[in-house]
Amino acid sequence: MTLVALSALPLLWVAWRLGLLRARLGQALALALTTAALATPMPWSGTDFAYLKRANLMLALAAVALLSARGLGLAWLRSGRRELLALGGLAAASLVIYTNFFSFHGQRTWIHYHDVAHYYLGAKYFGELGYGRLYTAMLRAEAETYGDRFRASEARDLAVNRLVPIAELLRASDATVRRFSPERWQAFKEDVAHLRAALGPHYAEVLRDHGFNPTPVWGVYGGFLANLVPAGSQVGLTALTLIDPLLLIVLLGTIARVFGGRAALLVLTHFCLIFGASFGWVGGAFARYAWLTALGLAVCAVERRRLFLAGLLVGVAAALRVFPAFFTAALVLGIAAELPGGNRRRALASHVLGFVLGLVGLVVPTVVRPGGLEAWAEFQANLRAHMTTTAPNRIGLGAIAPSDQRMAVAAPAAGGPAVAPVSSSAVRWPLFAVAAAAIFVLGATPGLAVTMTLGGIALNWAAVDLAAYYYVFLVLLAPTLRDRPWRLVALLGLELASHALLLFLDEDSIYPLRSALCGWLLLALLWDPVREGLARWGERLSSAAVPPPLP
Repeated sequence: MTLVALSALPLLWVAWRLGLLRARLGQALALALTTAALATPMPWSGTDFAYLKRANLMLALAAVALLSARGLGLAWLRSGRRELLALGGLAAASLVIYTNFFSFHGQRTWIHYHDVAHYYLGAKYFGELGYGRLYTAMLRAEAETYGDRFRASEARDLAVNRLVPIAELLRASDATVRRFSPERWQAFKEDVAHLRAALGPHYAEVLRDHGFNPTPVWGVYGGFLANLVPAGSQVGLTALTLIDPLLLIVLLGTIARVFGGRAALLVLTHFCLIFGASFGWVGGAFARYAWLTALGLAVCAVERRRLFLAGLLVGVAAALRVFPAFFTAALVLGIAAELPGGNRRRALASHVLGFVLGLVGLVVPTVVRPGGLEAWAEFQANLRAHMTTTAPNRIGLGAIAPSDQRMAVAAPAAGGPAVAPVSSSAVRWPLFAVAAAAIFVLGATPGLAVTMTLGGIALNWAAVDLAAYYYVFLVLLAPTLRDRPWRLVALLGLELASHALLLFLDEDSIYPLRSALCGWLLLALLWDPVREGLARWGERLSSAAVPPPLP
């Protein structure tokens, strides 16, 4: 690769000095030859993840440099065509690295079998398994199919959220099997056998994970799709994992139409560079980005002032993943603060009505179905247990100040009384209130789409600790900030800093630092607009305090 670059660059310089690149034909030939020269030595069969991480660092640096050059008004980028070409090249390179040179999970393995094992089995057999019986059923199926030859010696008991010897789960497996009809149990065993063969020695890791965790809405509607796939069908599994790419293409196309092609290229580049949301986490999975697509389309609808449609879409996203509801909360605060009288009431009513219809329209069918209330009660208990689980890849205020359930009591070495650490709730909820107040002050002046995205992310950061791959919603800031190059520099700078930290720390140690960096990014993005908002509120209060002139 280095030899090719050292050979190609001098040739391009000579061609430029001779004036051969002035004609469009010469430019096209130079581009084709350069692309071929760069593509030929690439490791198209995939490469080590350590090299991919370094490549992400270089691409993040290139993105920051390109946006900084635009912010400085470099003459070369004043041509919109040149800027689009540069962004297109950066997006293409980011996509190549994101997919590991189209080797995906290695050896051209597209399907993320570990994730699919949870979401395909959990959704397809949601009526029988609920939230607490997935691993018990998988172990029993393995026992019956393979004659007690197991891949794992321990598995997670999802009822108590701890690892136990598999014998404990197997002893309680009769009750789980009785929930299946004979035909459904046979189909489940075939699906488990197919996934066990596909995962090979990695199958044991599935049983130590944290189960199936989306809302019952996802379980019911995802189950409808999963039940269209015959048991043990590789073609069917592949089709399910193509849903996400199709949804993301729709989202990018809509962003390009509403915000412009430049914004869509920025979103694609940022999506590929997001730390903690690489292809290895959720690429090749089963409809894991349905919520992101609905939320992104809602931002596009807000930009076009279609607030009812935006509410409907955020309602869908919240029904699938709960936390997107904070984006509607942010938008409601912005509308309430800024729009005048009648317009404010109409806008609020329109958006809230859409949100309620989108949410209730998906939730109610899951409640009235047999076992629906039981499923929601299980989801609530499962969510509570899941949120108190110590996991390294969490992003949010609680990743910096651990939640109450995860805080150990410190005992002095001298044998004195134990000292209880300060509860994180004492920090979390005041900061959440400050974030809500900042959004209210911000209002709709910078644009409703900005208020919704920036405010929704800020409320999520303060209120909940999400897995790092859910912070892919940061990409929705790129289109709303598309004309603010220095704010885009800060946004991509977050990825540059996160990838740079990998040079010195292991990945698990970076997430608390990334949580802090996200907090600083939000503060930086909110600072000037909120300060301007405070000035506007001051003018309003001053004018209201001045008595009208006497007639």
